[in-house]
Amino acid sequence: MRKICYGLFFSLFSLLAGCSTVAPEYAGSRKNVEAIKNLGDVKIMVGKFLDSEDSSNKKQLTMRANTLTSPYGPTFSSYIENAVRKDLILAGNYSDSSKIVIGGILHKNNIDVNGFSVGAGICEVEFNVSKDSVVLFNKRINQNHQWESSFAAAVAIPKAINEYPILIEKLLNNLFIDGGFIKAIGGEGKK
Repeated sequence: MRKICYGLFFSLFSLLAGCSTVAPEYAGSRKNVEAIKNLGDVKIMVGKFLDSEDSSNKKQLTMRANTLTSPYGPTFSSYIENAVRKDLILAGNYSDSSKIVIGGILHKNNIDVNGFSVGAGICEVEFNVSKDSVVLFNKRINQNHQWESSFAAAVAIPKAINEYPILIEKLLNNLFIDGGFIKAIGGEGKK
C-alpha cells in the first residue's frame, strides 16, 4: 500500500510541477498532398519562416503547468516551415532550386487546455510567395481548431500535444486551396 501511495504522490507531483515536452513531428497530410497535386507540375522552394515581433508563444506553448516545444528549432516558426516543406516533398512539388519561394511570419500560436471538456488551438501565419524576389502573394491565414478534452491534466495535455499537428495541417490546407496562392505560383488549379 505504501508503494502505491508513493507512486500516486510522485505522479501527482510531476503533473503539478509541470514538464516540457517536444511536439510530435509533422508527418504530412494526405489532404494537403492532394491539394498540392491539384496545382499541377509546379515546383516550390521553402524559404524562411520567422516570428513576428508581437507573436506570443514563439518558443513554447504553455498547457497548464506543462510546456510544448518545437522538434525543429528554437521557435514554432520552424515547425510551420518544416510542415510546409514536408507536404510539398510528399506531393513531389518541392525543389531547392525553384525560383518560386514560400515563406512566412508566425503571428499567433496557442493551445488552450483550461476548459473542462474542450481544448482549443489557434495559429495565424502571414504567408508570402515570391518569384525572383518579387512578392506575388501575401496573406494572413488564421486557423482555429477544437477537440474533446478533459478537466484531468493527465488526459487533456497528451490530447492537446497530439492535436497540434492537426491544427497545422488545417492551417496549411487553407493556404494550399487559397485562390490567390494558386494564382501566385502559376498552379493550374485542376480538379
